[in-house]
Amino acid sequence: MRIAFCGVRGSTPAPGIDFVRYGGHTSCLALAHDGAPAPSLILDAGAGLMSVTSLLGGPGEDGFGEYHPAAIELARDADALVHDAQLFPEELAAEADFGHSVADYPVELARRAGTRSVVLFHHHHHRTDDALDGLAQRLGGGSAPEVSVATEGVVLEL
Repeated sequence: MRIAFCGVRGSTPAPGIDFVRYGGHTSCLALAHDGAPAPSLILDAGAGLMSVTSLLGGPGEDGFGEYHPAAIELARDADALVHDAQLFPEELAAEADFGHSVADYPVELARRAGTRSVVLFHHHHHRTDDALDGLAQRLGGGSAPEVSVATEGVVLEL
Protein backbone atom coordinates (compact mmCIF):
# COMPACT_ATOMS: atom_id res chain seq x y z
CA MET A 1 0.00 0.00 0.00
CA ARG A 2 1.15 3.53 -0.76
CA ILE A 3 0.05 6.59 1.20
CA ALA A 4 0.74 9.90 -0.54
CA PHE A 5 0.59 13.03 1.60
CA CYS A 6 -1.01 15.60 -0.71
CA GLY A 7 -1.55 18.14 2.07
CA VAL A 8 -0.59 18.07 5.75
CA ARG A 9 -1.93 21.23 7.43
CA GLY A 10 -5.15 21.67 9.37
CA SER A 11 -8.35 23.16 7.98
CA THR A 12 -6.71 26.44 6.94
CA PRO A 13 -3.90 26.66 4.34
CA ALA A 14 -0.62 28.12 5.61
CA PRO A 15 1.24 30.00 2.86
CA GLY A 16 4.61 31.64 3.31
CA ILE A 17 8.29 31.05 3.82
CA ASP A 18 7.83 29.47 7.28
CA PHE A 19 5.73 26.64 5.82
CA VAL A 20 7.81 25.46 2.84
CA ARG A 21 9.58 22.32 4.11
CA TYR A 22 6.46 20.47 5.28
CA GLY A 23 3.94 22.21 3.01
CA GLY A 24 0.99 24.50 3.57
CA HIS A 25 -2.00 22.81 1.92
CA THR A 26 -4.93 21.43 3.90
CA SER A 27 -4.86 17.76 4.87
CA CYS A 28 -5.36 15.19 2.14
CA LEU A 29 -4.17 11.59 1.72
CA ALA A 30 -4.25 9.44 -1.43
CA LEU A 31 -4.18 5.67 -0.81
CA ALA A 32 -3.22 3.14 -3.49
CA HIS A 33 -2.83 -0.63 -3.35
CA ASP A 34 0.44 -2.21 -4.45
CA GLY A 35 0.98 -1.79 -8.16
CA ALA A 36 -2.08 0.42 -8.73
CA PRO A 37 -1.20 3.42 -10.93
CA ALA A 38 -3.90 5.63 -9.36
CA PRO A 39 -5.22 6.03 -5.82
CA SER A 40 -8.11 3.80 -4.84
CA LEU A 41 -9.16 6.11 -2.01
CA ILE A 42 -8.64 9.82 -1.39
CA LEU A 43 -9.23 11.20 2.10
CA ASP A 44 -9.67 14.97 1.95
CA ALA A 45 -9.70 16.40 5.46
CA GLY A 46 -9.80 20.06 4.49
CA ALA A 47 -12.77 20.51 6.79
CA GLY A 48 -10.91 18.87 9.66
CA LEU A 49 -10.18 15.56 11.33
CA MET A 50 -11.50 14.28 14.61
CA SER A 51 -9.29 12.46 17.02
CA VAL A 52 -10.09 8.91 18.11
CA THR A 53 -9.73 10.39 21.58
CA SER A 54 -12.78 12.60 21.02
CA LEU A 55 -14.86 9.63 19.93
CA LEU A 56 -13.85 7.38 22.83
CA GLY A 57 -14.07 10.07 25.49
CA GLY A 58 -12.34 10.92 28.70
CA PRO A 59 -9.23 12.93 29.48
CA GLY A 60 -7.11 9.86 30.24
CA GLU A 61 -4.28 9.49 32.70
CA ASP A 62 -1.99 12.09 31.05
CA GLY A 63 -4.80 14.51 30.15
CA PHE A 64 -4.41 13.92 26.39
CA GLY A 65 -7.21 11.37 26.00
CA GLU A 66 -8.09 7.86 27.00
CA TYR A 67 -5.94 5.02 25.68
CA HIS A 68 -9.05 2.97 25.09
CA PRO A 69 -8.59 -0.78 24.55
CA ALA A 70 -10.38 -0.52 21.17
CA ALA A 71 -7.95 2.15 19.96
CA ILE A 72 -4.97 0.13 21.16
CA GLU A 73 -6.29 -2.97 19.42
CA LEU A 74 -6.88 -1.02 16.18
CA ALA A 75 -3.23 0.10 16.19
CA ARG A 76 -1.81 -3.20 17.50
CA ASP A 77 1.42 -4.21 15.68
CA ALA A 78 0.69 -1.89 12.74
CA ASP A 79 3.53 -0.78 10.49
CA ALA A 80 2.42 2.84 10.74
CA LEU A 81 -0.12 5.01 12.53
CA VAL A 82 -0.97 8.23 10.66
CA HIS A 83 -2.66 10.44 13.24
CA ASP A 84 -3.89 13.97 13.84
CA ALA A 85 -1.26 15.95 15.76
CA GLN A 86 -2.81 19.40 15.66
CA LEU A 87 -2.05 20.52 19.21
CA PHE A 88 0.86 20.90 21.58
CA PRO A 89 0.16 20.03 25.24
CA GLU A 90 0.01 23.68 26.28
CA GLU A 91 -2.69 24.40 23.63
CA LEU A 92 -5.14 21.69 24.67
CA ALA A 93 -7.07 23.66 27.29
CA ALA A 94 -7.81 26.52 24.88
CA GLU A 95 -8.61 24.33 21.85
CA ALA A 96 -10.06 21.12 23.32
CA ASP A 97 -13.55 21.76 21.91
CA PHE A 98 -12.31 21.37 18.32
CA GLY A 99 -11.70 17.62 18.80
CA HIS A 100 -8.05 17.55 17.74
CA SER A 101 -5.26 15.53 19.34
CA VAL A 102 -2.23 16.58 21.28
CA ALA A 103 0.75 15.33 19.26
CA ASP A 104 1.96 13.26 22.22
CA TYR A 105 -1.21 11.12 22.20
CA PRO A 106 -0.57 9.04 19.04
CA VAL A 107 3.03 8.38 20.08
CA GLU A 108 1.95 6.93 23.42
CA LEU A 109 -0.94 5.05 21.76
CA ALA A 110 1.54 3.50 19.30
CA ARG A 111 3.95 2.61 22.12
CA ARG A 112 1.17 0.77 23.98
CA ALA A 113 -0.01 -0.97 20.80
CA GLY A 114 3.42 -2.03 19.52
CA THR A 115 3.04 0.08 16.39
CA ARG A 116 6.38 0.47 14.60
CA SER A 117 6.07 4.08 13.42
CA VAL A 118 3.92 7.17 13.88
CA VAL A 119 3.42 9.83 11.22
CA LEU A 120 2.19 13.06 12.80
CA PHE A 121 -0.34 14.64 10.42
CA HIS A 122 -2.89 17.46 10.15
CA HIS A 123 -0.57 20.12 11.57
CA HIS A 124 -1.99 23.32 13.03
CA HIS A 125 -2.02 26.01 10.34
CA HIS A 126 0.13 28.35 12.46
CA ARG A 127 2.75 25.66 13.20
CA THR A 128 5.96 26.68 11.40
CA ASP A 129 8.43 24.26 9.86
CA ASP A 130 10.88 25.01 12.67
CA ALA A 131 8.21 24.18 15.26
CA LEU A 132 7.50 20.89 13.44
CA ASP A 133 11.23 20.08 13.45
CA GLY A 134 11.21 20.64 17.21
CA LEU A 135 8.14 18.43 17.61
CA ALA A 136 9.77 15.57 15.72
CA GLN A 137 12.90 15.95 17.82
CA ARG A 138 10.97 16.05 21.11
CA LEU A 139 8.75 13.04 20.37
CA GLY A 140 11.23 11.03 18.29
CA GLY A 141 13.88 10.65 20.93
CA GLY A 142 15.32 7.46 19.44
CA SER A 143 13.02 4.99 21.19
CA ALA A 144 10.15 3.01 19.69
CA PRO A 145 8.01 3.91 17.95
CA GLU A 146 9.80 5.79 15.18
CA VAL A 147 8.22 9.26 14.87
CA SER A 148 8.10 11.44 11.76
CA VAL A 149 6.21 14.52 10.66
CA ALA A 150 4.04 14.26 7.54
CA THR A 151 5.37 16.26 4.60
CA GLU A 152 3.52 17.15 1.42
CA GLY A 153 4.63 15.10 -1.56
CA VAL A 154 6.09 12.26 0.51
CA VAL A 155 4.86 8.76 -0.25
CA LEU A 156 4.86 6.20 2.53
CA GLU A 157 5.33 2.63 1.24
CA LEU A 158 3.92 -0.09 3.49
